Formats: sequence, structure tokens, C-alpha cells
Amino acid sequence: MIKILKTKQLSNIIIKKICSLKNQEWSYGLNSNLKWFRNNVYEDDINFLFFYGSKLVAYNCLRKRNFYDANRVIKKKKIFIFDSLIIEKSFREKGIAKKMLLFNNSYLKRYKLPSFLLCKNNMKYFYKKLGWRELNINKKNIINHKTNLNLMSFNLKFKNSNIFIYY
Repeated sequence: MIKILKTKQLSNIIIKKICSLKNQEWSYGLNSNLKWFRNNVYEDDINFLFFYGSKLVAYNCLRKRNFYDANRVIKKKKIFIFDSLIIEKSFREKGIAKKMLLFNNSYLKRYKLPSFLLCKNNMKYFYKKLGWRELNINKKNIINHKTNLNLMSFNLKFKNSNIFIYY
């Protein structure tokens, strides 16, 4: 079952479970993951939690942020950053990641907002086959986030552009 909750609706116990799950992939330690979560996931961000019984086995977040399109002179537009798709190790290869992504895609279409994500090379095909496309932009245009990862978009109405993303 997938639950959708705003961050302000998450209990401290659920936040700790999310950060423990994230620590399976990003092993910075639970305290570091908790600190990152509290500093980067805002109270109105949307959290998707996949439970098997009472066990949290998958998680991702849509973080509401802004982007700027210099070519179209859009000063500021709301977007979602698709963040932290993580599946419990013992539940991987069971189609949960695909189910989570398709559920998120449906949510994004309903609210008609574009979304962006950063991913490693080995994940590009997964996202592409489920409707995301790679953007070839200067990585310097991703404000507050230095990265060599691939930038992907979903529900974006125009092709590559001189966009600036506040991550």
C-alpha cells in the first residue's frame, strides 16, 4: 500500500524509518541522513511511503521547488524534484520501484507540474522507459547542487532550454 503524506504529517518514528531506509543506499549514517532530511525536505513536500504490512519497504519524495527558464522569460515556476527513490534491499527486483515511479508519474500528471530528478548512468534507462527524458543542460544551471549526475525531466512542456533549477 502506498501512502501519500506531507512532511508535516510524518511522525518522528516514520522519519527515522525513512532515514534508516535511505541509509541502505547512502551510507552516511542515520544521524547524517536525519540532518539532511530535516534541512532539505520541507513541511509541504510530498512523501510517498510503500508499506508491506506495517514495514516501510520503499520511499520517495516530491520536493516543491522553483525553476527559471531564461529563454521564455519565466521568472519563476513551481516544479517538483523527484527525490530519493529507495527500496528495501530484500524487496528489490519485485517491481516496487516501477510501481512507485508510475504512481508518482500519475500524481505529477494530475497536478500538471514538471518534475526533475538526478540519477546515475545505470538508472537512466529505467527512468526513460517510464516516461522521463534526459535534459542536456549545463550542470552549472542547477543552483545549490554540484553534480555530475544526469538530469531527467517529466511533464516538461518544452525541449531543452536554458533553465535554472533551484535544488
